[in-house]
Amino acid sequence: MLCKCPAIYSGHITAQQGFSAPTSFDGPAGWTVFKQNQTEIYIVTHNLGLANPEHDLHIVATPKEPYRSLFIAAGPNSFTVQCWQMWAGVEQAPAPSATDFMFVAVRK
Repeated sequence: MLCKCPAIYSGHITAQQGFSAPTSFDGPAGWTVFKQNQTEIYIVTHNLGLANPEHDLHIVATPKEPYRSLFIAAGPNSFTVQCWQMWAGVEQAPAPSATDFMFVAVRK
């Protein structure tokens, strides 16, 4: 009987990596990050061809800077991470922000 073990991927992306063009990062070979000239958006391309991205790939990301929130949306061949500055103790709207972050993704 074959073991259907999950695949585990991880990586580290710096705040300005891939700002104006897709680039590789400290992570799985062949994966790229592209910010499309935007401060808070990181598009990580993996080309896994997922049939049901939200079910097939579970992603957890941790920002390096304090008071940052990361929001993740998975797609068939990429996932998008958005970073927002949350103001501690101040009633102020969240603002787009850049930060280094690490992620772990598990493919079922």
